[in-house]
Order: sequence, then C-alpha cells, then structure tokens
Amino acid sequence: MGRPRIYASDAERAAAARARNATAEIRLPADMMAWLTDTAAALDVPRTELIYSMLKLARTNRNWARDGITGRPLPRAEAPAAGQSWGILKDTE
Repeated sequence: MGRPRIYASDAERAAAARARNATAEIRLPADMMAWLTDTAAALDVPRTELIYSMLKLARTNRNWARDGITGRPLPRAEAPAAGQSWGILKDTE
C-alpha cells in the first residue's frame, strides 16, 4: 500500500511547487552572461542553479543589511575597463 497523495493531480502539485518559489529577472552585461553560461556548462549544471548557488554563498558569507552593498561605490552594470576582468572567477580559464 502506497502513501496517500498530497495533491489530487500532477497539475495541482506543479502549481504548489511554483507557489513555493519566486522568480526574478535580472539584466546583465553580455560578457557576464557569457561567463555564467560557460561556467554552468563547465560544471554541467543549469545556469539558474549556478546563480542560485552563488546567491546562497553570498547570503551566508555577508550581512548585507548591516554592511551594505560595498564599502566604496563601484560602477554598476558596466563591463570592466580594457585589460581588466570580472575578477578571480573570470580568470579560471
């Protein structure tokens, strides 16, 4: 004897899963998106899973409400200057 169903149908189960998770749209520079795509492919995970993992790491390693975004203002949504990279994560090639 199997366990009783929690949801009456598969559609109801899928709707409940969607209700538990929120979605967010972000706009990124093309080269940053390309880096995310390449990194996700190298790890053999979906890009969304990589972004989720990165956000979880950032959330556990910093108190954003207390510390703010950064200690100094940084340019936002712009590619690095010529000869520079996005940082250590970009330089893993």
